[in-house]
Amino acid sequence: PDPTFVIDKEGKVLAWNRAIEQLSGVSSGAILGKGDFVYSLWMYGKQRPILIDLVLHPEQDFARMNYTAIQVDGQTVTGQTQIVLPTGRNAVLSLIASPLFNAQGAVVGAIESIRDITRIKETEAELERLNQNLEETIRDRTKELTDSERKYRTLFDKTRDAFLIIENNKFVDCNASALQMLGYKSREELFQTHPSQLSPPTQPDGRSSFEKAEEMMGIAMRDGSHRFEWVHRRADGEDFWVEVSLTAIPIQDHRVIHTAWRDITDRKKAEAAIQASLDEKVILLREVHHRVKNNLQIIISLTNLQMRQTSDPAVKLIMAETQNRVKAMSLVHEKLYRSESLSRIDFADYSRFLASQLFSFYGMDTRKVRLDLNMGKIMVDINTAVPLGLLMNELVSNALKHAFPGGQEGTIGLSGGEDGDRITLIVRDNGIGIPEELDWRNTASLGMRLVTSLTDQIDGTITLDRKNGTAFTISVKSGPAAGGVE
Repeated sequence: PDPTFVIDKEGKVLAWNRAIEQLSGVSSGAILGKGDFVYSLWMYGKQRPILIDLVLHPEQDFARMNYTAIQVDGQTVTGQTQIVLPTGRNAVLSLIASPLFNAQGAVVGAIESIRDITRIKETEAELERLNQNLEETIRDRTKELTDSERKYRTLFDKTRDAFLIIENNKFVDCNASALQMLGYKSREELFQTHPSQLSPPTQPDGRSSFEKAEEMMGIAMRDGSHRFEWVHRRADGEDFWVEVSLTAIPIQDHRVIHTAWRDITDRKKAEAAIQASLDEKVILLREVHHRVKNNLQIIISLTNLQMRQTSDPAVKLIMAETQNRVKAMSLVHEKLYRSESLSRIDFADYSRFLASQLFSFYGMDTRKVRLDLNMGKIMVDINTAVPLGLLMNELVSNALKHAFPGGQEGTIGLSGGEDGDRITLIVRDNGIGIPEELDWRNTASLGMRLVTSLTDQIDGTITLDRKNGTAFTISVKSGPAAGGVE
């Protein structure tokens, strides 16, 4: 198999196969789980973005340094680079990096495969040199032409890579490695066969192998080269994946297509195994969030039973407010197991739902006290969502209980958004306000103590503006971006 490794969205190494251990001199035990571009050290002697990072962050121009022939096909990025291997040998590497998706189609990581194409590059350079001298050789030096052809045949036949020649869209020559890959005994069995005749009737995308092969060869003839993945069929009927590289080469008054195959069956199997593992992880995470939410609902039900056994209104109020806090946490897990990413929720949507619940709990007449929600989309992970949800619960509850006594009319506003790496939330009301003499950070109120404690827990800041009512502003650093399972 090709040297291959896998990283997640945060750039941590999830897989490092035996082939890349041998190529890089770095064992899987020394690199698995590590991030911060540590996988680039063996190539460039420093930690920096490389080709695989362009899959996750296409805007990173620094990741393009030291690469040539970069091509982007959809979300797949290919390129070449020249490095000095740990053994001291100069090598030209061909690399292909593709995204990995979860069951919902969100990108959760990337996979990169590497191939040492030093021999191919040397061969292609030699072929190009031969081609440049071909017309002059034919015209002036027949003997030199014979020598050059012999040298070409030696290079073509002796290389370990599967090489084939296509002329007029049919195979006219191949080397021993191609015969071995296909399971044929002689070149004659392949001569004058169309590429589709060595393939299943259709490709994995449902297209006819004949029509698609015609298109791929047409692109190579038009653009000079073309690279793509293909399913071929061996003589025994077994299908296998190859990466195909087509290069149009002029020969006298026409052009042929030099074809190189790389067997990527093992990589495809690895991708399928990783996808299956990710699918299982999604199911487990969804079940965890669902069970946590159900357990919190059990706590709420037990509290209801306790409330029925007391007639003290003060005790009932304390227990009811405790229920609201548990509901605020339960709502986070409900939103998580219903979300696509399973790791982040839209806090604006969460705040709207939570505020509606609290308005209903306190029996607030929405004709007198209006909810004004002006909050952009804010995606937060569970470590931030739970304390922020409890903060929102306490501040909105405090406004509903104290801001509008005696049926006074007014507005409770929730606003906020993300600015760079900071999240800002504002809970305001135009009610009677908090007295100037009240030290709200050191009050005996459990709710206010929770507010300051939760703010410290998430390394945030909270300020109070007493003008025109009450306005609490919370600022907290946003968590790392994530588009899938974490």
